Amino acid sequence: MSSHTRVAGESYQKVNTQLWPSWYRPMGGRLLPRDLIRSVAADAGYTFELAVGPAKEGRIIAIRATACVLLRERGMSFPAIGRALGGRDHTTVINAVSRFPYYCERYPGTREIYERHRVANAG
Repeated sequence: MSSHTRVAGESYQKVNTQLWPSWYRPMGGRLLPRDLIRSVAADAGYTFELAVGPAKEGRIIAIRATACVLLRERGMSFPAIGRALGGRDHTTVINAVSRFPYYCERYPGTREIYERHRVANAG
């Protein structure tokens, strides 16, 4: 069973992973969108597959919104971010970005994850 499989009566399982190593910086020192999403998910203890999958658990949605905000700050368009997040519609990304402050209040640690990645991926 993979770490992102949901078993009846159980919540999503988390995985123990770390951020990408500091030396891993393709494309002129910036992570690729897929790798940024993977790194944000790993920082929260989730897999990339769970982050871009159909899960609707609030904490996972907060992680997606964090990735959306970080990618938007890098200048990506809403449709491009939606494609990077598993083919989501651009209006879903717009909603995630606009609700990011709510997710920061509702789910402790979301703001800290955002800040760590904002600083680590500046450039």
